[in-house]
Amino acid sequence: TRPTTDHPQAVTFAPGPDGAGATSDLLDWLGVTDRVARPAGPRPIGPAGRKKPRTSAPADADSAGLVLLDLPDIDSTVAAHRSFAASLAERVDVLVWVLDPQKYADAVVHREFLAPMSRHADVTLVVLNHADTLGADSRAAVTADLRRILAEDGLGDVPVLLASARTGEGVPELVAALGRQARSQVAAHARLAADVRTAADALAEAAGLDGARSGGPSGKDVRRAAGGADVVEAAGAAAGIPLVERAAADSYRAGALRRVGWPPVRWVSRLRRDPLRRLGLKAGSGVERATSLPPASPAQVSTLNRSVRAHADARAAELPSGWRMDVASDVESRLPALLAHLDGAVSAVDLGQDRRPAWWKVTGALQWLMLGAAVVGGLWLAALALVGYLRMPEIPTPDIGGWPVPTLLLIGGVLVGLLLWLVGAQAARVGAARRARAVRRRLAEAVASHVDAEITRPLTQHVEGFGAFRDALATIRR
Repeated sequence: TRPTTDHPQAVTFAPGPDGAGATSDLLDWLGVTDRVARPAGPRPIGPAGRKKPRTSAPADADSAGLVLLDLPDIDSTVAAHRSFAASLAERVDVLVWVLDPQKYADAVVHREFLAPMSRHADVTLVVLNHADTLGADSRAAVTADLRRILAEDGLGDVPVLLASARTGEGVPELVAALGRQARSQVAAHARLAADVRTAADALAEAAGLDGARSGGPSGKDVRRAAGGADVVEAAGAAAGIPLVERAAADSYRAGALRRVGWPPVRWVSRLRRDPLRRLGLKAGSGVERATSLPPASPAQVSTLNRSVRAHADARAAELPSGWRMDVASDVESRLPALLAHLDGAVSAVDLGQDRRPAWWKVTGALQWLMLGAAVVGGLWLAALALVGYLRMPEIPTPDIGGWPVPTLLLIGGVLVGLLLWLVGAQAARVGAARRARAVRRRLAEAVASHVDAEITRPLTQHVEGFGAFRDALATIRR
């Protein structure tokens, strides 16, 4: 029943204690789950005529580590078998093409597999199975024709072995060929491994890690070191956060007094321009734009530079000196970009200029009410004075507790209005302090975001990169 082999199978020959895990990982990578482990060394060939004889394993100790894969037939009726066999054929070290006298000239085998892989002739073997079914003359003719076709495929120097799984003919020669390939592959791998370890030792010595297999920051466990707050504070000072904080407080107080102050003198406060608008800080829209904030002073730039260097030194303290110098140089080169973005970071923050507390409206309405009462009282008293001046009949004037109502309206309106002004001014100071703290927090968050993007994240990548480099060297040098 075809296909005979419906999934890849592996036989491994005594890889030894150090290679067992590697062989398992290799087969996992290849996707081969059906596996059989066998000891290296000779096994007897079964008697002729058995349906499934016991053929020999590679007959010397150098076969240790050899992995034989039996792949699905490339001319299988199942298309997935062909694609899977083709994908594995690109990954193995030696290709053993098993043909038979009936299908050795199959165009599919030669056109789609053997010819495209002609560059792998040095690691290719061709086995003509069922040799026991051919007579002496037929053997010579079939072998010659097969060699001709292989030459046309670009594989003219590939060994062709005649074998019979039924009788065991040619199996020792195949075993010997596989043993030679195993020895050459093991030697090549050992040489490459030695070269890689030598290169890793040289890299470790150059990086200051010679003899150090552990310690230092890990690429997996690295964390952001303390000290970043100093960089954010210095960057905030360079961005003008204290100036904006004071301007926000002044803007809040001015806005409050324009709405809760004594109405007749409110116009005086309107003569002053809003402190935030003087700095070019309009209502925050989340879009960065130029402001009128003064540029960072040389002292502020110097402080920021020192903070960044101290932060970088703390984060890279356990890195080799050469690596630390590279990290410091890279981080310092990022300072101009950070300074250039700080102004925009401040401009994009919502400073709350458009927020008007409810008590402003309530107190403002009361002020207008008190002003109305004072005006009514004043006009009433003026009318009474005019009547007396003209010697007209006296107009009855109501009183409360012996105090004339117009007098109470005038004096009470003025005094209560002034009291509301004083209370409003004190409340404005409290609200301004709260607004200033909120503005400082928002600005610090915006500046911290830029510090993280320009300084902290690149610094973390450097430290994590060293951790990954060190971990890789430790793995290679084991």
